[in-house]
Amino acid sequence: MGDQSGQAEALNGLGEVLLAAGQAARAVAQHREALSLASKIGDKYEQARAESGLAHSYQVAGDIGRARHHWEQALALYTSLGVPEADHVRAQPAAR
Repeated sequence: MGDQSGQAEALNGLGEVLLAAGQAARAVAQHREALSLASKIGDKYEQARAESGLAHSYQVAGDIGRARHHWEQALALYTSLGVPEADHVRAQPAAR
């Protein structure tokens, strides 16, 4: 109902559930939509979460090049926010 930050959060959550259910391609679509919305409204946390979700999804799908790109984006955003999620991204082998 007009809460675009909440919508981005929900889209990211749906992407995470879809990935856990083994539906990486559908997860990518949700995270892309979340990234677009979060970027539009300037919600850096949800942008980072979407980038991380995209990285996980591509990693599961075996596209390490795309996964690495999204890990780098997620790391930059999480680091700029000073949140502990940056440590989780740094620990991902594909992020290096």
